Amino acid sequence: MTVDTVAKKTFDLLISSGGCTNVVTRPTRVTCQSQTLIDLFISNCSSECMKAGVIGCDLSDHLPIFIAVKSIPGGISKTQRTMIQKISPDQLDRFRSAAPNVNWSGVTAGKNNGPNGDVTIAFMELFVELYNRYFPFKSIKISKRIRKPWVTHDLLCKIRIKNSLFSQFAKSRATWMTSRRFKIYRNILNKRAKSVQENVITPMFSRQRQGRTDIMWRQLNSLLNRKRPSSSPEKIVNNGIELSGCSLANAFNEHFINCYGHCCIF
Repeated sequence: MTVDTVAKKTFDLLISSGGCTNVVTRPTRVTCQSQTLIDLFISNCSSECMKAGVIGCDLSDHLPIFIAVKSIPGGISKTQRTMIQKISPDQLDRFRSAAPNVNWSGVTAGKNNGPNGDVTIAFMELFVELYNRYFPFKSIKISKRIRKPWVTHDLLCKIRIKNSLFSQFAKSRATWMTSRRFKIYRNILNKRAKSVQENVITPMFSRQRQGRTDIMWRQLNSLLNRKRPSSSPEKIVNNGIELSGCSLANAFNEHFINCYGHCCIF
């Protein structure tokens, strides 16, 4: 892993395709003749909130490695941010249109002359670059608030107990008592959750509110977690050029100024 070989590039592409990376970069096994990186930490955490390295200690022939991840204190914020790549039909159409125009000569030449590893690396580099260009990463907020209003604190504690019983059941499926205890508790919890859910949802659609369609739709959308979609486009393509932000505003200004000059008669 310390030498930039085809096998290393293929392995890096494999873990990066899952959104992960190896955070240990120093050799972990050092001898008089060689130094190699064998012990890895594969993580999907951002490098800004994580520190990793190698400890110089002769406990064994492998140097110890460590990783420290910055934790978020509980109770400070109900939201956290994460990075996503949004995919829309328009973006897919632009991506499909741009793919044939990419210079794939490095891939086709490697297919005839080089090893298969070189072809895979060349293809993945071009594909990932094109993919990130048309599906860029965006930061979004993830709310920790429970979307189901009928999940009370007491019910949440019972769900955690059920999860713990399931963990015991999964580890020892041959144990009849563990299996029976989990299934009985699960059935009781499901019955209790359904009863609480009915008690919360039924008043939301009571007869007093059936005459107000706006209230009915508001309650229904809150249960389904629906939001009003935004109709304003973020990007447009004009003569093969993608416009967004300031360039998009300038293009609209120039368009309406020209329209005013052609349409007005003095």
